[in-house]
Amino acid sequence: MKLRFPECFKYMRFILLVSIILFAGGCKNSLNPSPEITLVLDRDYYPVFHKVVNSAQKTVHCVMYIGRVNKGTLIEKIISDLKDAEAKGIEVKAVFEYSSYDSSLNAANEVFQDTLNLYGIKTQWDNPSITTHAKILIVDSTYILLGSTNWTASALQRNHEANILLNNMELGIELENYFGKIWEGQ
Repeated sequence: MKLRFPECFKYMRFILLVSIILFAGGCKNSLNPSPEITLVLDRDYYPVFHKVVNSAQKTVHCVMYIGRVNKGTLIEKIISDLKDAEAKGIEVKAVFEYSSYDSSLNAANEVFQDTLNLYGIKTQWDNPSITTHAKILIVDSTYILLGSTNWTASALQRNHEANILLNNMELGIELENYFGKIWEGQ
């Protein structure tokens, strides 16, 4: 069976397109691996947080706009996970927003910091002239949990919140540098 030119060309285009997709996909994965990304919504935050923090081998670094200690809520579990990591010899550090205009935010963050400090966890205020609205967890410079969830009972148990979990050392190292700048008050 002899194909006419237009039909033959159609098949060749298809084969060429498939080849390009397969080749480009292979090159992308071998030269610049894309991060593993998991969407973390609403009530999924704490189970993901728990799993990632409990897997830590060296470091757990956090940036948080607000932490509010509430007894009998998932906040106690977050504090417990951070305390357990510190007790295992993991370096745990957390930076919190210090507001130049919201004393109630500062009071909540101070209580949260004092609670963490009781367990040997190092905490730091951000630069008061800059609002740190970020909510970031970096574990071992590889696992990154970031999004909208504050460490409050309402965020963990009632609000709609959207976060992503990334497994990518390249981005983790970039965020560690960012964390270091905030930790140093920049």
